[in-house]
Amino acid sequence: MLRIVNTLTSHIQSVVPAPRSTADVPNFASLFNQATVAAAIQAKSDRTSDPAMLAANLAQSLGLALHRQGIAVPPALRMEFNAKGLILRDDPRNTAFQTVLNGHPELRSQIDELVAVARTDRATAFASASQDFLQHAKDPRRASAVLENYTQRHPTPSLAAAFDGTAMSVQEKGADGWRSVKTEREFSWELTIAYQQYAANDETLFESLMQAVSSKTGATQPNQQPRTGVEGEEPAAGKTNSQDTAQPTTETWSSTIVPT
Repeated sequence: MLRIVNTLTSHIQSVVPAPRSTADVPNFASLFNQATVAAAIQAKSDRTSDPAMLAANLAQSLGLALHRQGIAVPPALRMEFNAKGLILRDDPRNTAFQTVLNGHPELRSQIDELVAVARTDRATAFASASQDFLQHAKDPRRASAVLENYTQRHPTPSLAAAFDGTAMSVQEKGADGWRSVKTEREFSWELTIAYQQYAANDETLFESLMQAVSSKTGATQPNQQPRTGVEGEEPAAGKTNSQDTAQPTTETWSSTIVPT
């Protein structure tokens, strides 16, 4: 019994680490704060153009060029990137659009710049949300694990420029298709949900391991009582009364395995 409990205790501690102080946050979080945050903020501070003004000027110039080429908008154009540059994927207007870009190389440069600005803003938003998430988490070590898992499951998505005939915007390709570029508020919300799910999974794992201990040892749970004979009768052969049977108490379980 003791050997099984010790084994499961070691496994729980390896999967559900004990909380640690903020100063002892794992290397991933430290490196993230030092590198990603600094790089994103620096890139944003080096910006020379205003995103709103850039988008407005581009919308006007692109709209005029498309009209001259006879390209009808709407439906909206989604300008994606491939190895050769910009492309309207699966859009019959792509050939005419390439003619516009070849005749107006400045449009290509402006679209590239608009998307680059959006990419920087997205990185900055994620860096800021992540930094705030790590600083305010009750369990810094768990928060670091959540953040690392989130970055692995959500790599930087593809970005595309979109023009609806009036305004320019930048979109990102998510699991459900194209959508607007995520903001700091959205990243904060997603990290909070991920943290709650991580904690719930920890609790589920602990309960399943406790059930495994009970089933393998035949131990009676703290809230259960052993069966005894009817009052006034002797217990059946091979059975004992409750006062003769050592039952594991709540203190015994909690002192043996302490969930983190």
